[in-house]
Amino acid sequence: HYCYVPFMAPTGQIYSDQTGKFVSPSSTGNNYIMVLYDYDSNHIFAEPFPDRRAKSLLQAYQRLHKRLCKAGLKPKLQRLDNECSAILKDFMADSDIDFQLVPPGMHRRNSAERAIRTFQNHFIAALCSTDKDFPIHLWDELVPQAEITLNLMRASRLNPKLSAHAQICGLFDYNRTPLGPPGCRVIAHEKPDARGTWSSHGLDGWYVGPALESYRCYRIWIYETRAVRIIDTVAWYPSKVTMPDNSSNAIILTSLHDITKALQNPSKKTPIAPRTDSLTEALKQFVELTKNIILEREPPASALRVPKEATEETAGARAEPQSSPVTTTSPDPSPPSIANRIPLPIAPIPDPADPNLIEPDTDDELPPSRPTSDTEPTPPPPPPTKAVSWKSILTRASPAPTPVEPTEHTYHDLTGPHVKAKKRKERRQRNNQKKKPKPSTVPSLVQRRSLRKPKPSYKKAQANTSTTSPPTVTLADVYHLCNHGTAINKDTGKIAQYPELLQSSEGHLWSGANDEEIGRMCTGLGPDSDMPTGTGTLTFIYFKDLPKGKTAAYIRVVCADRPEKVQTHRVRWTLGGDKIVYLGNKTTKTADIVTAKLMFNSVISTPGARFMSIDLKDFYLGTDLPEPEYVRIPVSLLSDRILDLYNLRDKIHNGFVYARVNKGMYGLPQAGKLANDDLVKYLAPHGFVPCEHTAGLWKDIKSDLMFTLVVDDFGVRYTNKSTVERLITALQGKYKTSLDWTGSRYVGLTLDWDYTNGTVDISMPGYVERALQRFAHTAPDRKENAPYPWTAPVYGSRQQYETHDTSPFLAIKDKQTVMEVVGTFLFYGRAVDNTMLPALGTIASQQSTPTKNTMKTVIQFLNYAASHPDAKVRYYASGMHLYIDSDASYLSESKARSRAAGYHYLGPDPKDLKNIETPPNNGAIIVPCKILKNVLASAAEAELAGLFINGQDAIPIRITLEELGHLQGPTPLATDNATASGIANDSIKQKMSKAMDMRFFWIRDRVKQGHFYV
Repeated sequence: HYCYVPFMAPTGQIYSDQTGKFVSPSSTGNNYIMVLYDYDSNHIFAEPFPDRRAKSLLQAYQRLHKRLCKAGLKPKLQRLDNECSAILKDFMADSDIDFQLVPPGMHRRNSAERAIRTFQNHFIAALCSTDKDFPIHLWDELVPQAEITLNLMRASRLNPKLSAHAQICGLFDYNRTPLGPPGCRVIAHEKPDARGTWSSHGLDGWYVGPALESYRCYRIWIYETRAVRIIDTVAWYPSKVTMPDNSSNAIILTSLHDITKALQNPSKKTPIAPRTDSLTEALKQFVELTKNIILEREPPASALRVPKEATEETAGARAEPQSSPVTTTSPDPSPPSIANRIPLPIAPIPDPADPNLIEPDTDDELPPSRPTSDTEPTPPPPPPTKAVSWKSILTRASPAPTPVEPTEHTYHDLTGPHVKAKKRKERRQRNNQKKKPKPSTVPSLVQRRSLRKPKPSYKKAQANTSTTSPPTVTLADVYHLCNHGTAINKDTGKIAQYPELLQSSEGHLWSGANDEEIGRMCTGLGPDSDMPTGTGTLTFIYFKDLPKGKTAAYIRVVCADRPEKVQTHRVRWTLGGDKIVYLGNKTTKTADIVTAKLMFNSVISTPGARFMSIDLKDFYLGTDLPEPEYVRIPVSLLSDRILDLYNLRDKIHNGFVYARVNKGMYGLPQAGKLANDDLVKYLAPHGFVPCEHTAGLWKDIKSDLMFTLVVDDFGVRYTNKSTVERLITALQGKYKTSLDWTGSRYVGLTLDWDYTNGTVDISMPGYVERALQRFAHTAPDRKENAPYPWTAPVYGSRQQYETHDTSPFLAIKDKQTVMEVVGTFLFYGRAVDNTMLPALGTIASQQSTPTKNTMKTVIQFLNYAASHPDAKVRYYASGMHLYIDSDASYLSESKARSRAAGYHYLGPDPKDLKNIETPPNNGAIIVPCKILKNVLASAAEAELAGLFINGQDAIPIRITLEELGHLQGPTPLATDNATASGIANDSIKQKMSKAMDMRFFWIRDRVKQGHFYV
C-alpha cells in the first residue's frame, strides 16, 4: 500500500492596496483601511490608518508585516499598486521582500483588489447590523472583529481543513472569546470599587469587539467617558438581531411535563389540598385554553380573568403579584414568551357579584411604567388585576433603557439612497426660506470630507413653543462682538457658523449675502441686479475639465455681523490653502503690531499730524494668477438662483460643482504675495514706495506722509490733507476703497484719538468676552487678580520656585483646549494686556505635555481674563526716544530655568546720559517676556541674559523709529543688577563671569558702538 501526502511549499506572496476614503473620519483620525491579502493562508488583513501620506502608509504596512512574521509567514514577494513611496520600498528592501508594481491601469493583477471587495462587502454588512444610533466615528473599532469573522469563513490554502484565521492566529475558542453583535447597545456593569455609594450599577455603552487578551471579556465604548473599557459583565440590547432563546413550543412542553409530574407525584411535605370547586374550574379552563391554542382560536375573554381567590387556592408560591401583570425590568428587548414573561392565567368563570372582578378592557395599551418626561408626575399604579389581550402579551416587547444620544452622525445617516433625497429636500426648504422663513427641523446631512470632526446638525428655533424666550441680542451687543469677525444667531444669542445661521430666523439674509459673495467672485448676479458684474475670480467648469495632477481645494464659509457697514450680514468664501501646492515665494511683507504702535505714537508726537485708515475692497480678487487653481463647491452652498443663473445643474458631480480660480482668492498661499507685488508696482510711479528695512512701512518721497500696510488696510499719518487725497486718488484708479477719516479702527484695534491732549487709547472691546464664550468659561464668583500661580520669593538665597509637576497628563481633547487658549489670548496679550504674557509663556512651555496642574493654571488664567476683560493702553505725546527697563527672575521656572523680561516705551530725548531722569509713564511698545532655555549659574547671568534679549528686540524698533523720521541716540537700558551693568559697560574685571554664555556679551559690543547705554 502506498500513502500519498500532498505537499505545498509556502510561496510567501502577499498583495496589498488601500480602500477609498470612509464616509466619516473616526474619533482616532482614521480615514482609510489598508487591506493585505496573504496567498498561502488565504487570510485578509485589515488595518485602519489616517491619511495617504507616505509615513502613514508605511506605519500601517509595518503593523501588518509584524503580524505576518509573528504567524511564521514571512513575506517574500509583494505585489502592490504602481503608486508606491520611496520609504516603503526601502522598508521592503531592508526586510528582504522582493516587490513588483502592477502596470498603470491594470489593477486586476493585484489580488488585493478582490480582497478589498470581499472585505468591504463583509464590513458593510456589519455596519448595516449596527444599532441605528451607533456613532459612526467608532467604525475603526469594529474592524478587528470584522477581520476575525471574515477569515473564520475562509479556508486556508496551505491546509483546507483549517480556516484562514486558524492558520494565522490558531484555533478560535468561542468559549474563551465570545463574540457579540457589532455596534450593539449594551449596559456595562461597573464594579463597586469604581462607582459611588448611590451611583447606578451600569453604564451606557456600545459593543465594539472582543477583548482578545482577556477571558470572556468585551471591549465596550463607554458613553460617559468617551473611551473603550474592557468589561466582563454586560446586558445586551440588540435592535437588528435576536438574542438566542428557547422556543415557545419547548417552553410549553417543559411546563406541561412539570405540571404532569407535580400532579402524579405530589410532595410529601406540601401535599395537594382537597380539590375545591374553584380549582376544578381552573383546571377546566386550562384544558379549554390549551385546546384553543392548538386549534389556533382566540380564547374567550372570560378565560383570562384572574380573581383573587383563584390565585390563593392554586400554587400560591408560583403566582405572581397581580398589581402589574406585564411590567418587567428584563433587559431582553425580544418579545416575551409565555413561560418566562407571563404565566398562562388559570381561572374559573367568576361570580358577577365578586367585588374583586375587573371588567375586561378592550384597549390593549398598558399604562406607562414611568413618567414620559422629567416634568410630568408619575401616574398612579394600575388596577391590581387589569385584564389584557393574550396576543398583546405575546407580541409586546419588554421596555428597554433610554437609547444613548449619539454624539455624531451614524452610518445610516451618511449612506444609502435616502441621503441625496434628503439633501434635495433641505435645499428646497432653504430656498423657500428666502421668501418666507418657516420653522424647520430637518437636519443637515452634508458629508464632510476633511479630517476635522463633523459638525452637529442644527435645528431652527420654533416660534412660540416655550414660555421662556431666547436671550435678546441688541445691536449694541452685536457691535460689541462683531468687531472680531463673528456672527451671532439672534435666535440663541450665541456665536454661530453658516449652517446654523442658515437655519435661523435670519436665514434668508445670510443666504442672500452668500449669493452676493458668489456673484462678486464670478460674473455678477445679472444685468438687472445690484451686482451686474463681478471680479471673474471663479469660472465654473465640468469635472472632466479638471487637469490631471491638480487637486481641487475645499471652500470654507466665514460669516460676520457688520452693523457699521452697508451690508450688515457679510459672507466671505475662503479657499483651503492646505490642499494647494505652490513652490514659489509666498512671503508677504506686512506690518506687525509693533510697527503699528510706533505709527500711533508718531502721529500724536508729530505736530499737526493726523491718522486715517483706508481699506481696499476685493484686494486679493484683482490679481491674476500665473497658473490657475481649482476648487470644488458643495451644492448645498448654491441656491436655485445661482444654479439657474450659471446653468450649473449639468455640472454637478457627486454633490459638488467644480470651478477654476483665475485670480487671487482668500486662502490661497500665493495670493498675498502676488497682490502685494502688484500694489508695489502700481504705486511706485505715484511716489509711494516701501521703506528699506521695516516690513509694511511705506513713505511718500514727495512729502512727509507715511503709512503702514497690513494686507489691504492702510494706516496713514499725514500733516497735509492734500497729500493723503493724492494717495486716495492713486488707489482709486485701480481699487475700490473704503475711507475712515476718524481712524478709529485699524488691524482689529479700537483707537480713541485725543489730538488736543496728545493721547491715544488702544483697546479690543469684546475680545475677551468672545474668547470666554468660545471656551464656555463663566466668570468666577470671586475676582481673580493673579493671572497664574506664583511662589513668594526669598531674597538673598538660591531657591527653586517651580517644583517638578507629577500630576497626571491630560487627555487629547483637554490638550487641544490648552493650545487653543494660548493661541487665542497671545495676540490680545501682545496688543493691549501685557500682564497676561508671563502666564501664557508658562502655559505654552507645558502645552506639548500638559498635566492636570497645567489645566488648573489655565482655569486661573481664564478667571483672571474674566475679571479684567477690557484692558486699555494709553500713549502720550513724547520725544519718540526709546527707553528700556530690563529685569530677570532667577530659577523661577521649571527645570531650573529662569525668565527674562523688559518694558520698551517712548520718552523724551535724554540730554545727558550720565544723569538720566526717569521719563514720564507711557504705554508699552513691546513687553518681551521669555523663559530662558539655558540653565544659568547665577542671578547676574540671568540679568545679563535679560539685557541681551531686550537689546536684540530693541534693534528693529530703533530702525523703524529712524525710518519714521525720529533719530535715535544711545538707548537707555536700565537694570537693577550691578554685576550685569558692569559687564555690559566693561567696567569690572572678569573672573567667574568668563563662564557665562558668550552670546550675552553681545550687549557689551553694542554699548561700545553707541546703540545702548546701560
